[in-house]
Amino acid sequence: MPIEYQPKKSGYVLPQTVYMRVKYTLKDYDRMRSLREQLMHGGFGGTVHRALRAVNEGDPTGDKGAKLAALTEELEAIERVLHDMAAIYADRIIREDVHYFDALGAFMDYGLFCYMLCDPVTGRQPCRQTWQNYKCMMAYHVALNLGYILAA
Repeated sequence: MPIEYQPKKSGYVLPQTVYMRVKYTLKDYDRMRSLREQLMHGGFGGTVHRALRAVNEGDPTGDKGAKLAALTEELEAIERVLHDMAAIYADRIIREDVHYFDALGAFMDYGLFCYMLCDPVTGRQPCRQTWQNYKCMMAYHVALNLGYILAA
């Protein structure tokens, strides 16, 4: 796995463990959304071993509600950042075939970031340093919203 480089001059440098935690939380975003939908519209949201179920009868509805509340809070924090980043970068889109800025896709893939922000006439596209700065800024704001770090 390649080392994740965080530009020191970006002003959004996170501890490496926090940065990687945010990165893997964002990679898991689609699964978390589908789990929330599953919890809202049906099942328990996970399998419980029979032995544990027999010993801990508990409150399955309360457990499901607590899991749903925690998951919804985490997803809303991420979605606020995705919306803000899309708003910041939306005016930089020059291409006619790109109608919105996919903030999560741009975080994950340099090629998509370049495609959305490149000039189709001249062929100029953002450099990798610009993408690294974007990733650091987005990771910082996600970490802030999720409570992984405190505001300075």
